[in-house]
Amino acid sequence: MIQSHGDIKICVISVWFGQWPSYFPYFLKTCVSNKFIDWIIVSDQEIQGGASENLSFIKMTKQSFVETASKKLGFDINLKSPYKLCDFKPAFGKIFEDLLSPYQYWGYCDIDLVFGDIKKHFDILMDEEPDIISGYHNFMAGPFSLYHNSPAINNLFRDCTDHQQILQYPVHRAFDENIPRKIPLKRKIYYRILYLVRLMTIGPRYHLCIPEVRYNFQWYIKKRISHKSFPQDMTELVYKAAHEKSIKAIFSDLIRSDRAFRRQGQKYWAISWQDGKLTDNKTGEDLCAFHFIDSKDKPGFVITPCAVDAERFTVTEKKIECE
Repeated sequence: MIQSHGDIKICVISVWFGQWPSYFPYFLKTCVSNKFIDWIIVSDQEIQGGASENLSFIKMTKQSFVETASKKLGFDINLKSPYKLCDFKPAFGKIFEDLLSPYQYWGYCDIDLVFGDIKKHFDILMDEEPDIISGYHNFMAGPFSLYHNSPAINNLFRDCTDHQQILQYPVHRAFDENIPRKIPLKRKIYYRILYLVRLMTIGPRYHLCIPEVRYNFQWYIKKRISHKSFPQDMTELVYKAAHEKSIKAIFSDLIRSDRAFRRQGQKYWAISWQDGKLTDNKTGEDLCAFHFIDSKDKPGFVITPCAVDAERFTVTEKKIECE
């Protein structure tokens, strides 16, 4: 039984090609504060802000990534769109197997995230010795997930019979999270009835409002069909393997996001980071991670420069600002 993170080594990889976004220093600051994880940034850009004990940069061009991935996967790929990188996240364990050999766990993350005290949230999960941890409670989280570094788990993505076609397809398919299926209307009505019964008898794990109920319904369907069909994305693969008890997977509510806040009707919010701790100022909840997936692209969203020695910053619906 794993009692803490002290006796295992974890590495999280992020791949980015193109100019660093202005929010990138905030992401780096919160990575460095989580010293029990080694963070590797793979990019064609120059190092920004310097490396640290637990943060390293690896210079790699997009073409070099394509060549490395093609060799490791055993078939030619292309990478016409930066967003297409998301489809390759579940294969990072194979693509970067040489880098990851010293680690018991590896993961991937997006860079439009800021982290709190990850160890505090992970300790209880690691006690269960999982093969996979998803940062979302109902499907595989592209922004932040963790995998056991073993041949079986690193090659799990291959259990999707269409994985080569998906990875070779030039446009992003959301293989790391969800490729939507067409469900017959009668079957969908049947699932809706079961879902409503479940809500009435067990209750929701989330804020009860129509957009949130509708949003979670799609994951309820996905879980139901994944046991009875050939999986076509990582969520279905992990659901199916966990159902068959060939792996142990944990879907945990580790990531909050601006998108979820808006879905739940929250127009105003503030998330503060201070000395490694991330807090929802409205509820006082201690957070593992916050994803400002939509806010960063909104017109008028202000990103102030992040001071190297800043001890506190806040993310709101309007800005990211050092204090």
